[in-house]
Amino acid sequence: MAFSEQLAQLRDTSSDVVISEKNLRERGAVKSELAAPSTDSLSASKLSAGHGDYGTHSVSGEQSSTVVGSHSTAKLAAIAARSAAVGGSGGAAAGGAKPSRSLEEIQLAFDRSKTAFYAIFSRAARKDTTIRAGTVVVSLTIEPDGSVSGSKIVSSSFFNPDLKEKLLQRIAMLKFEAKAVPRYTYPNYPISYMP
Repeated sequence: MAFSEQLAQLRDTSSDVVISEKNLRERGAVKSELAAPSTDSLSASKLSAGHGDYGTHSVSGEQSSTVVGSHSTAKLAAIAARSAAVGGSGGAAAGGAKPSRSLEEIQLAFDRSKTAFYAIFSRAARKDTTIRAGTVVVSLTIEPDGSVSGSKIVSSSFFNPDLKEKLLQRIAMLKFEAKAVPRYTYPNYPISYMP
């Protein structure tokens, strides 16, 4: 019953309601109009930052009724990062150079075989207690069909020749995406082991 009376009071548009709104305005609780330009305006400021643009947009217009609040929005736009490709002999590709393989492709292939490399290191560490955390740097040549035609160890923190041989065998089994690019040699890819 009390609820229906409250609803009835909300629906009431008599002069009592108008008087209560007038009292609120006199106390400063409600502003009747917003000082704004006569036409709608849109102001935007853009700031350029490292990897994206940040812009704020605020919209205001003429208000002839009671103002409750204001609204502003922010828009972020990311700029796609571009990776520089490395040329077939290890040099950087310049504009107009032949397409080649990217470092991301090589990392992806090694990441897919991460567990196989870890297993090779772990087996060698069980046989040889001197094997601890370290890194092996390899050079590998990738053919246009995606196969690895050659690999060699450039440097290593391990002195176990059997471990090095197993790593080279596993690298030869890697398969990259076939591309219409020339033979590509990456000169120094690191393979790390953390027990």
